[in-house]
Amino acid sequence: MRLLATSLFIFNAVTALGAATWNAEPFNPPSVPLAVRSPYLSAWLAQGQGTALNDAWPTFWTGSILGWAGLAKVDGQAYIWMGQPGIPNVNIHKATQKSLQFTSTQSVFVMTAGLVDLTITFLSPIEPSDFVNQSLPLSYYSVSAASTDGKSHSVQVYADISAEWVSGDDTLIVNWATTTGDVLSHEVKLDTQTTYTKINDRIQQGSAFHSTLNTAGATFQTGEDVVVRAQFATNGTLLNTQDTSFRAVSDRWPVFAFAHDLGAVASATTPVVYSIGHVRDPVVQYIIMNADTQARSSYFWARFASIGDAILTFLNDYPNALARANVFDAQVKSDASKISADYASLVALSIRQVFGATEITVTSGLFDSSNMLMFMKGVHYPNATGHNDGKDEAMPVEESGNMLIMTLSCTQRTGDLSLIKTYFSLLDQWTQFLITDSLIPANQLSTDDFAGALANQTNLAIKGIIGIQAMAEIAKLNDDEARASNYSIHFFAYESSPCRFTSILQSIAASYVQQWQKLATSSDGSHLTLSVHRRIHRC
Repeated sequence: MRLLATSLFIFNAVTALGAATWNAEPFNPPSVPLAVRSPYLSAWLAQGQGTALNDAWPTFWTGSILGWAGLAKVDGQAYIWMGQPGIPNVNIHKATQKSLQFTSTQSVFVMTAGLVDLTITFLSPIEPSDFVNQSLPLSYYSVSAASTDGKSHSVQVYADISAEWVSGDDTLIVNWATTTGDVLSHEVKLDTQTTYTKINDRIQQGSAFHSTLNTAGATFQTGEDVVVRAQFATNGTLLNTQDTSFRAVSDRWPVFAFAHDLGAVASATTPVVYSIGHVRDPVVQYIIMNADTQARSSYFWARFASIGDAILTFLNDYPNALARANVFDAQVKSDASKISADYASLVALSIRQVFGATEITVTSGLFDSSNMLMFMKGVHYPNATGHNDGKDEAMPVEESGNMLIMTLSCTQRTGDLSLIKTYFSLLDQWTQFLITDSLIPANQLSTDDFAGALANQTNLAIKGIIGIQAMAEIAKLNDDEARASNYSIHFFAYESSPCRFTSILQSIAASYVQQWQKLATSSDGSHLTLSVHRRIHRC
């Protein structure tokens, strides 16, 4: 339900955007996913009317700022390619955004800095068939450079994150450490952590990691934002030093930085690859038998002994991960384009958001990979302990449709008919409700509960229709031909004038779709409306 609402919003918002000054493929979206891998690793560039990568700070999905800056030096001149870092008393220019392209897993920006083009690729892998890779709360970004005039140019690149990545309250104290070896890795975390607790939807538990391979020409530094950034902007390198004055997030804004000297650049360089992540353990508490709770950890702990091992493997796997992502992107585009090119673009923009709302887990301590559960973020997450607070919300059409759709999906994927055999009468009850109440939904909530209750919701109607069709498929799988026929055959009357119809034999779901298209489409046919119009007659 939320995905459909998001897609409709994206469609309408995109049509309203002003023309950006760069090339955008497939279009210039309202918000660009940068690092989106889990409910608490979710960084976006909010585009609004068309915002360049260096026109705004990246933000968490709620809109709170995530300090994340990118700089470069080209032939001695400093440029900003990401974020809005202010560096007093330093001559620094903004790079010019040349293009933006997004796929299902990647957002790629090309920024011109002097006579060099910088290509910045943000890759959030989506690998649903590999539970270890999919459960890693880590995302890639990379920077490469190429001359635009065929001549060699001196190039250095820089990136940092701030402590804003670990809390929803900038007054809280944080501490940090940098490890060196095969990997340079900054870790920052709250001094005092509270498990399963959020402030402004930001988890108050775990650590943010900013890492890169320790290659020739790589340097690091931690410290006050303006000091560290000025060091690079002036000298093109960092000092390999650590600030040990632990303090509040907003107290002289500590940042955790890397710099790389790319040398004399003519043709495109090998990308400098970074990983950024937010890791916590356990990730969720889950209600089990007798109202007990169970702590659960990310699935990747079944393979890795330490987060350092996971980060090293993740960084070394970048070429393979990129190749797998390209295959995944191509498959998604091919499949979704069978509907339409516009639909394929919406799927590409939405898919990181969908998978980024989930976490794959095993039991904490045991890390038994056979005991896998996947969770999707809800209002109380990471407390998956039910609604014993009495604040559960009535969403009859929404949840009836959800249960039918999920039951069919589970049965199709597993081939196990036990669910539908055990609960067939209950599934049938929900379907009868949807037949009566989904085409013109009563005043009620949907998962967009922040908007309040609303009658005749377009999204709710289509959810119910899909649920009815799901039940028809469930009946077929259960070899219940009588009930399958009951759901799949229905007398439907096309609208003309009240009580003057031509009856034809048609499936309930198909007839409802045709009615829904008429009821939910705007008068000029350009878009779907928020609520369906009651232009149906019952005789």
